[in-house]
Amino acid sequence: AHNLVWKLTRVLKGKSTSALLETYHAERHSQVAETIRVAARTGILQSTKSLPLAILRDFCIRGLTMIPAVRRYFSEMRYIPKPFLRTGVVLPDGNRPTSCVGRLMPAAAIRDGSRMMLLDDFIGAGWALVGIDLPKAASQLPDSSLWRELDATSIVLRPRGTGMTFVPVDDTFDPVFAAHRGEWLIVRPDRI
Repeated sequence: AHNLVWKLTRVLKGKSTSALLETYHAERHSQVAETIRVAARTGILQSTKSLPLAILRDFCIRGLTMIPAVRRYFSEMRYIPKPFLRTGVVLPDGNRPTSCVGRLMPAAAIRDGSRMMLLDDFIGAGWALVGIDLPKAASQLPDSSLWRELDATSIVLRPRGTGMTFVPVDDTFDPVFAAHRGEWLIVRPDRI
């Protein structure tokens, strides 16, 4: 829903043409179709009318969820497909397999001195420019009227253990640091 809302908002405010709305299908169709397929399969598993199958299912799930990785897989709903945009309102990042471009930005908690907050709370509901462990000389926001037009919030994140401000409190952001150190990431209002 967030994908459509930010686009509708821009069009209704006259900041984008209706062509922006046409990107919705390209961006969301395959992921929504896969989510429906997963929901249908899990629905069949959950709604079995056979008592022996239900007992077997429950026994297997209880046993498997004793394994911490499996328990996290279910509790964090990792079986639900995550969006990965290759077309639409996304800048391609070549074929870097570790790239986070087109994927949801991790929902990280960050620390600014003694204060802790969610990165989403700092960024707010709009566009953002997130600098990933930029060298001091590159920490200035890129000069562009586009960022002002988008009213983008900017932040530079540093790795844990550096003693700097705006540091993730856990390893949630480690893949982003590994793939994008020294880069600015453009983050859409739907956090992709």
